[in-house]
Amino acid sequence: MCAAREAPCAQRAIKLTPSPRLDDWVLMELPRYQIVHQVHEDGLRQRHEPLAYQAYMLGASRYLAERADRGELEPVELQNAFNAAWAEM
Repeated sequence: MCAAREAPCAQRAIKLTPSPRLDDWVLMELPRYQIVHQVHEDGLRQRHEPLAYQAYMLGASRYLAERADRGELEPVELQNAFNAAWAEM
């Protein structure tokens, strides 16, 4: 996504696995969070209808991406909130 510079990129926190692990976050050069979320959601929906837990996490992820892109969450706050959503599930 960033190689073509289609969108402004920056160091953003990203979860490496779709699991409840808490230690699989890294910083990567990525476009805004909402773009990353949409690419992930579109890919999942192309494979199958999201299962209940996936739909829950997609909603949480979408909400957190919007807040992070507005500058309301720092990367570590995004990580903590996402991990808390996993824990609540």
